[in-house]
Amino acid sequence: MNGTRDEFREERELWKRVRVPEAGAPSACPGPAELAAYLDGACRRDARNRIEEHLRLCPACVGAVAELRRLLRAGPAPAPAAVFERAKGLVARPPVHGRDGDLFAAFRGTLALLRTGAAWAAAAALVVSACAAGFTMGRETFPLPRAAGSAQMSHLNPDAVSAEFGRLEQPFLGGELS
Repeated sequence: MNGTRDEFREERELWKRVRVPEAGAPSACPGPAELAAYLDGACRRDARNRIEEHLRLCPACVGAVAELRRLLRAGPAPAPAAVFERAKGLVARPPVHGRDGDLFAAFRGTLALLRTGAAWAAAAALVVSACAAGFTMGRETFPLPRAAGSAQMSHLNPDAVSAEFGRLEQPFLGGELS
């Protein structure tokens, strides 16, 4: 707190407008999100009017708004000194991974392996075998019993199809096929 009188002018104005609520009057306090929107000036006009009307009736909410305004003016709290000391210690310590403290040495070794032709050949063989396995899965057929196969295939027999047409057309063509 700076101790200046203008710093608390808004809070004094809020407290001057406070009225004691009548007994039994409904007083639903706005939630933290509504109060934050009110303080940021981000709420709609009807919500702002409703919150200001509530602030005239509720001393607890006026105190909460005054405290929130004070916290907003104060800015972010400084980090504890222990956090800075720990960060300095982490920066000063050499990395654990890699050779000679080099963090990317392990990645360089992996890239060197991929540069060799043997690694690319192995990767290509793996892709080809995976594709071949995928194409051959489910292609194996099982033979049907002879009777079941002929019953299922009878609709493709041309003689059976023409016989069926003959039976269907008899009532319409006078019993003869044209």
